[in-house]
Amino acid sequence: MTKKSTTNQMIKMPKEYAIAFLKIFDKRTDNLMLMQAEMMKLQTELYHEKWKFRYVRRLLKAHAPHEAVTEEELEQQIKDTDITDG
Repeated sequence: MTKKSTTNQMIKMPKEYAIAFLKIFDKRTDNLMLMQAEMMKLQTELYHEKWKFRYVRRLLKAHAPHEAVTEEELEQQIKDTDITDG
């Protein structure tokens, strides 16, 4: 195997372009950080909503075990009634 020789080459551009590039890069980085923070907030909210639903489902099952809570349970109940009726 041969190694490719890497040389440090400098990209030449006017100072104004470099400053403009850094400003744009800084703005994009700030936007990215804000979006990540918002996404973490939404993930936390989703986790709590799922937790609340699981809690309520357990309570419902404890008080009314025959009631369908999820779509899958409802579909199963419909299938069971179709089989017994048909």
